Amino acid sequence: MRQYQNRKTAMNVNHLIMLILLSMLISCKNNRVEKPHSYTVTRYQKVGEGYAYSKDLFRYQSSVYRPMIRSEYHTDTLVSVLVFKPEGKIIYSNADLKADPLFFQMLNIPHKRSVEIDKGHLIDNGKSHQIIESRGDSIYCVQMDTLTLYRFN
Repeated sequence: MRQYQNRKTAMNVNHLIMLILLSMLISCKNNRVEKPHSYTVTRYQKVGEGYAYSKDLFRYQSSVYRPMIRSEYHTDTLVSVLVFKPEGKIIYSNADLKADPLFFQMLNIPHKRSVEIDKGHLIDNGKSHQIIESRGDSIYCVQMDTLTLYRFN
């Protein structure tokens, strides 16, 4: 009889351990951080309602923004940059930017970028941004007068 009770206790302990491991596995799966493969990051600056310096205006949540710069990344590495100017858009490849390091430094964008999405926040190179809106393949983050639009491919 005593041997039967020891076996039963051992089985209960084994079941308990299995349940704990299973719950840990499930909780880890639910806390998974999404890491996109390729994406563009466009930075917009808030402007007044009557702004007429550029045709590339963007309306978001009753405010008007003008695009400043769009950077494209594949596997967290910069591929190209699109700079918005009043006279039009100018595109720079990664090779163009490497050839002019001062200009690249002035743009203030990283060559390597890590973007992760976790629990209502977007983590961009370690800096957390609250997600204002997520629509389709796009995430909107607003800080003061700057709107940053992340579009995932």
